[in-house]
Amino acid sequence: GLSYFVRLLADLRDPLLPLWGMELLADVFFYAWLLAYGATVGSFLNVVIHRVPRGKNLAFPGSNRPRCGRAIRLSDNIPIVSWLVLKGRCRHCRAGISPRYFVVELLIAVIFLLVLVGEYFLPTFALIGPTRRPLTTYDGIPFWVMYGLHVSLVTTIIGAVLIAADGFRAPAR
Repeated sequence: GLSYFVRLLADLRDPLLPLWGMELLADVFFYAWLLAYGATVGSFLNVVIHRVPRGKNLAFPGSNRPRCGRAIRLSDNIPIVSWLVLKGRCRHCRAGISPRYFVVELLIAVIFLLVLVGEYFLPTFALIGPTRRPLTTYDGIPFWVMYGLHVSLVTTIIGAVLIAADGFRAPAR
């Protein structure tokens, strides 16, 4: 009886995975989280692209179907996944949902990863010489501020280009 629990507690002290396996798993979870976060930002960018040039409020009213006017359920508003599950159609009236929503969400999600890769591997020097020392994730706040700034700039540029592609003038603010 008691020796079984002692052995069980001793086994709990041993790691379930080697250290390299745990680091790899942590990296996979981080990249998956970053991809999901990027898709969420892409979903919001779709709202901005549609509403801002038309002078509509970004927060109210909530998103609804363009054809039948029904509110979009929370389960139908998961970036990338919902469009694939619904096969690009409205759950209620079966009208088509533009693939642009899917493409923008996926594009921004991938850009979140590409900017991170760029921060790691792109050179930190201009033609005349070094401009700064390379930042890594171990630098903490300076790296993530730089990353956030670059992701924000790229996302804003994509939003402005898509607003212009819709035939509207991109807002200056």
